[in-house]
Amino acid sequence: VRLAARGRATPLALAVCQGGLAGLALLLALALPHLAASGYLPPELVLQVLYLVILFSAGFAGGGVFSLASSLWQKHRPATAWRDGLFYAVDLLGATLGSLGLSLVVLPVWGLLPALFAVALFQVWAMVLLFF
Repeated sequence: VRLAARGRATPLALAVCQGGLAGLALLLALALPHLAASGYLPPELVLQVLYLVILFSAGFAGGGVFSLASSLWQKHRPATAWRDGLFYAVDLLGATLGSLGLSLVVLPVWGLLPALFAVALFQVWAMVLLFF
């Protein structure tokens, strides 16, 4: 966020945030089956702390992606209220459609693990698109 505020946002910084999100989704997709197969259930406090760490990490990286993308957008387009509003509206529309699609179609049809792999794949795809 400080990079974006200082005007030093780069596609590499955005790619790092998206790579972090992809890594988090992939880590969860790979770790959850092993935890379930082991039969070990950590204490409830450990699970709650782990849940909060995952949520904080995903929220922090997601906010960083928006902030850096917005800063990069303004570098290539003159900043006007209409363009900034359009950028924010497209972001909200994408988030809404993505969350509805994930919760109404992907999770019920495919399940959690394929959904996590799909999220990781989309983040890697977005990361690759930054450089082409």
